[in-house]
Amino acid sequence: MTHKTNVTVYPAPGGAPLCGAYSITPLHATEIRNVIYDNIRVEHIENQLFCFRFTDEMYGIPGDQSFPGVIADVTIRNVVVLHQAGGPRSEFTGWSNDKPVQGIAIEGIRYGDKVVEDLADMGLRCNEYVTEVGCKATDVQKREE
Repeated sequence: MTHKTNVTVYPAPGGAPLCGAYSITPLHATEIRNVIYDNIRVEHIENQLFCFRFTDEMYGIPGDQSFPGVIADVTIRNVVVLHQAGGPRSEFTGWSNDKPVQGIAIEGIRYGDKVVEDLADMGLRCNEYVTEVGCKATDVQKREE
């Protein structure tokens, strides 16, 4: 497993409205599993924070979604966002029953001083092909409030 520290994320040219600072965006029949986002600090973001979605085109590059795939078993924990322009927002979008987004565990997210206790607090948009998404505040966050 590779760990990265002190990572700076810069906005993509043109704002990349379909993306997030942290994205999983397969263009083809792909299985992406067992991803962990942990101990992240975001000082300022213009776009979405997290974006997990299947798409058939990105930056003019065509994709092929005709085969099964999945985005599954992703953990997001210990994230602090100091400022997100327009308020908290993220997106999880599955493509079909054969290409779902599933098994996403979200724990310990904070926007400024506000502890995220449910999916609405993080402005999460999901479609009908997204299942098994859970969100909770950590015990430490609850004691700090």
